[in-house]
Amino acid sequence: MSICKYVLKRRRLVFVVLASIILGSLSLLENQFTKAQLGDATAVVAITQTPSVNPTNDEIDAAVRQAIELAGGLPDNVGPGKKVVIQPNLVQAGHPMNSGVTTHPQVVRTIIAMCLEAGVSASDITICEGSASFLDGTQGSWSSRAMTQKAYRDCGLDAVPPYMVEDVYGVRLVDANDCGTGSVYPNYPAYSGPYNPARVTRVLKQGFLIDRVYVLPNPVLECDVLIRVPVLKNHNLAGITGALKLAFGLAPTDIYHYPGLECYKWALLHQTSWGYNELETNARGMVDMTLCRPPDLVVTDGLVGIMNGPVGGPDGGGGGGGWTVLPPEGKMHCILASKDPVAIDTIHALLCGYKISSIPSLQIARDAGLGTNDPGQIEVRGVHVASLRRTFVQWGCAQPDPDRTGPTLANINVPNGTYVCGGLVVKPTSTPTDTGSGVCKAELRVDGVLVDSNNTDYSTIWIPTHEVDGPHTITYTIYDRMLNETSISRNIILHRSDPIGAALKLTNGTAVAMGPVVYTGTAGVLGSNVFFVSSERGLPAIRVNYGSNLPLLSSGQRLFLQGTIASSNGSRYLSCTSMSLYDAVASVKPFFMTIRSVGGGSLNSVTPGVYLGTGAYNVGVLVTVAGKVSAGGSDYFYVEDGSLAVDVGTVTKLKVRCGSFAKPAAGSFVIVTGWSVTELENGKVLPIVVARSESDIVVIR
Repeated sequence: MSICKYVLKRRRLVFVVLASIILGSLSLLENQFTKAQLGDATAVVAITQTPSVNPTNDEIDAAVRQAIELAGGLPDNVGPGKKVVIQPNLVQAGHPMNSGVTTHPQVVRTIIAMCLEAGVSASDITICEGSASFLDGTQGSWSSRAMTQKAYRDCGLDAVPPYMVEDVYGVRLVDANDCGTGSVYPNYPAYSGPYNPARVTRVLKQGFLIDRVYVLPNPVLECDVLIRVPVLKNHNLAGITGALKLAFGLAPTDIYHYPGLECYKWALLHQTSWGYNELETNARGMVDMTLCRPPDLVVTDGLVGIMNGPVGGPDGGGGGGGWTVLPPEGKMHCILASKDPVAIDTIHALLCGYKISSIPSLQIARDAGLGTNDPGQIEVRGVHVASLRRTFVQWGCAQPDPDRTGPTLANINVPNGTYVCGGLVVKPTSTPTDTGSGVCKAELRVDGVLVDSNNTDYSTIWIPTHEVDGPHTITYTIYDRMLNETSISRNIILHRSDPIGAALKLTNGTAVAMGPVVYTGTAGVLGSNVFFVSSERGLPAIRVNYGSNLPLLSSGQRLFLQGTIASSNGSRYLSCTSMSLYDAVASVKPFFMTIRSVGGGSLNSVTPGVYLGTGAYNVGVLVTVAGKVSAGGSDYFYVEDGSLAVDVGTVTKLKVRCGSFAKPAAGSFVIVTGWSVTELENGKVLPIVVARSESDIVVIR
């Protein structure tokens, strides 16, 4: 054949092929995708500890600041021109600042300082709380309506004149009990208003759990930000007293006093006129009061942690109060912070060693939409619950759970020394078990920083965002519902570049995790457990040999894979031991290329190209080729388009393996879509194409 005839025939073939490609819309498209949201946590609770059991003010300041920052910082609307109300726990007058009964003044002052630093004016900050009684023997000459004023002085917020002004920053102190009339109103609920609108306002809201009148001080209802500062302790009726129960502190005793007295908030907390027993009335009431004005931030003072709350004595106080008792492990010297009042009270209960189910207010508040009481949905930042937990006695409705053993975790799917290319899924190799309260969640941390949590199948995902390439430590932790924990750590090496490209730089036998990568299909002719994955644009790609039965996958499914890098017949592949489904994107489109381009040149020193290969390495890539058919064997045929260089071995054609698919007739012209793979022949690594399906072998002439 003359050179002229050869060129003309090849030019006609290329024209036919190009026209068919245009008509078939085989152009490569850039795939768009939406990344799935990671993590099942809906609330954050931060826990910090002071270095000293009896901390200095500076240590308390540091712990409060750290807890608030770990919890996400001050509420977003804390700033210039905003009104902030801070509510400490001053349940009973007569207790000194370090008693563990009332909120430590330094906790409050640090919050004031942080608000001032955020631009809030001191004149726009109010401290508001209403005490319920006097500690026995401490009332002296104080009026029975002046409990709160005395409590401000006793706790250290208002120790020196001018009174009802905080001593350090000069912010206003408000007695939530005082309705401004100079005396208490008639007994509630026989009398249910009207009340003095200059001081208090009735709250009208859908969803209250008890059909009764709720009245709050005006500063609380008019503020932009409400920060509650409860004390970590138990309660002789409600089990614990924390963020939710502190809402009762805003109920004026002028309205809700005990019949015939000027103190207590008995009519709101303990009266059973609405058809509920005392405990349920108490629980529903604190939820309703929190619904009146939910807090924007809660900072719990856990510097002491008394276990005969709320005010000490042999029965928790009962109204008179008395000495306080610590748990056997001693003071907790901790601070908690959260923007979820239910979550922080849930962690409060777990720190005391109580069963969540024994505290009815937590379930009722969750059902009312105030937050979550599910430890599987709470991310604890800072100190872990299991390391801080104390052994509180049974108290009120609170029932201790003696379980201090973490779940059983046999192993995880990531070997030590794994190279992480892109990202990885970490999961247990067998289902974790727990003989106590039951498994509730798994968490994955990288270098101590939480990156994912899962409370369903306990698999966790890490897609690096800011971590640098190189060695890191991953820690997988499984928790039970008491937040007892069991962890396994592994050292890994991170490569953040394209997952497949990074994996192809590794030597054979290297443990590797890669993902997310896109499933492009299964080549049955190579085996039922062989499939191909690529980047979202289709290049680079790699063949995967899966170690067990392949699940049903769809084109475009994104996967995380783990295994070892290996070679066979001159090409690299992943020997896969673990697969995790992620999300789905648009199917990868094939690359059209000349036969000479199939396989491509070497990628690097450990990933060689094909014999006489040029251009980009593309073994494993989904490709489309076209050419004239030549006869082959029982499960293959040849195509040639004139582009393949002629060597001494006369390699001028491309083998197409088709398995049981119908082969086109010799001399016909075809378009074939399949995967670029290799085979060894006479010591040469030759490119071949494995047809994707019978419909992907299209005869065009």
